[in-house]
Amino acid sequence: MSHFVFVYGTLKKGYSNHHFLLDASFIGQGRTQNKYTMYADSIPYVCEQPQTSYIYGELYLVNDDILQALDQLEEHPFFYERKEIPVLVEGKICQAWMYFCHHPSGSLVPDGVFIEGETGGRKDGKLGR
Repeated sequence: MSHFVFVYGTLKKGYSNHHFLLDASFIGQGRTQNKYTMYADSIPYVCEQPQTSYIYGELYLVNDDILQALDQLEEHPFFYERKEIPVLVEGKICQAWMYFCHHPSGSLVPDGVFIEGETGGRKDGKLGR
């Protein structure tokens, strides 16, 4: 079976955990349809409340084995919890899995764009596209 997964952190292209998605199909860059809140230290954490900003990331089509590997990486459902949400990619809305954390740490990322190696989001004000 195939699943859409929306990633916003270390699983993105060029980041430290992207190797988990090498056999997945990249669909495109996009953002969540709804607003959430992102915090980051060395990794990002997204919470459902409060609703601060859209979360920007990448959409992938994965198989059951990749989804299981991602669940193990994200320690679903104990550390991160995988939930299906609407995401906007190339002008189209689709339902995708995304990982949420109920116990975030680090600094607020006000623009919803995680940059590995930084905390608190982009310093240049640009969106990560």
